Order: sequence, then C-alpha cells, then structure tokens
Amino acid sequence: EIKQFDPFDILEVRPEASNSQIKRAYRKLSLVYHPDKNPDEESKRKFAEIRDAYEILNDPDKKILYDTGGMEAVKNHEKGQVQKGEDVDAQLDVSLEDLYNGGVQHAGLQRRVVCRGCRVKPDSPKCRGCSRCPNEVKTVHVQVGPGMFMQQQQEVASNERCKTEDTTIDVQIEKGMKQGEKLSFPRMAEERPGQLPGSVVLTLKQRRHAKFERRGDDLHMALQVSLRDSTGTA
Repeated sequence: EIKQFDPFDILEVRPEASNSQIKRAYRKLSLVYHPDKNPDEESKRKFAEIRDAYEILNDPDKKILYDTGGMEAVKNHEKGQVQKGEDVDAQLDVSLEDLYNGGVQHAGLQRRVVCRGCRVKPDSPKCRGCSRCPNEVKTVHVQVGPGMFMQQQQEVASNERCKTEDTTIDVQIEKGMKQGEKLSFPRMAEERPGQLPGSVVLTLKQRRHAKFERRGDDLHMALQVSLRDSTGTA
C-alpha cells in the first residue's frame, strides 16, 4: 500500500509556497530533527519524512504530479509509468521594438487544471465550478492465463475534480530575438490527473512596423525622395 502523506503539511508550508519558501522550511526543520542532535527513533522518523517531502516538492515533475494525482502518481513516475500530455502551440505577437530592446511580455491562456482544494475540502465554495476530470490512464494487472498476469495501461474514471483557469505566462524576450523563434514553458499545458502536463510552446510573430522592415539583423526603410534630392542638384 502506498503511504499517504502531505509533503506540504510535513514541511509546514502552504500549497502555493514558492521554491525559496519551501527550501527555507526544509532547512529549518532539518536542523530541528537532524539525527545528530536527536538520536531518538521518533526524530529519525520525522527527519526521514521531511527529507522525502522535500524531495517531492523540490522536483518540478514530482511536485505537479503530487498536486494532480497524489502520492500514487509520484510513485508511478518513479517506476516510469507516467505519460506526458500533449504540448500546446500558440503565437505571441510582439513589436519590432520588443525584439530590439528585449523585456518581459505577458501571454494569457485558459487551461484545465486539477483542483487540489476539492481533494481536501470538496464542499468548499471555491469548488462549485469544478467538475469531474477526464479519465486517468493507470497501469493495471490483467490475468492472461492460469497464474499469469501482465501489466497493461487502461483508462479509468478519475476521482479528481478539474476547473478551467486563466493563466498568465511571463515571457522573457531577449535582445535580438527574431520572428519565428520558439519559447517553451514546461508543464504549463492542460492538466490531467496522474499525467505530466505538456509544454506551452510560444512562437514569436513580429507585428508589421510602420517604417522599418527587418531582414536578418538589418533594418530597411522605404523612403520617397524627389529626383532633385536624389541627384543632389539645387
């Protein structure tokens, strides 16, 4: 039986805690329960729990799998039995100035996410807009003969609940980037219980500029001049 525990509770942090907050909590609790200071068995057990909890929350893949499928999904990932969702391709319109100067742009998208709150408090008002998630893909043992079993992946009804969420991605545009370049954001595509979300892949598309046309690293401009101006005659 897979041991059920909540790494957020063990590290005494909220589910929305940042990576730096999780790391600080881990270091603090590790000092309190370290076996060198506390040789008793209970402290050793607590220290092992703290270490295991941090291992999950410090790994982006394990963390999102725990959020969307609990410890069962984490264990399946360790066995190599977790599938990855499809990537999502989208376009990000940017100006010539954005590509020249660099900076941060914001890309908005709607995506399906697994509601962790529904697992903890299904009657919460925040879960009123949630509905059953798509079926999960799980590895099951199927009998193929007398005393003979094989592992097989099947879709089964999910016990998790999902919702549609507006998400903003902060996109760092580096100076000199070109139209058509792609930027990938792992684990930002739609979520499905027990599955690693795919990436959101943004393709840069430059909006037409009023004066300049970019060709490679050069800027070209069409300018109308009179015959007199072009020949330099008075």
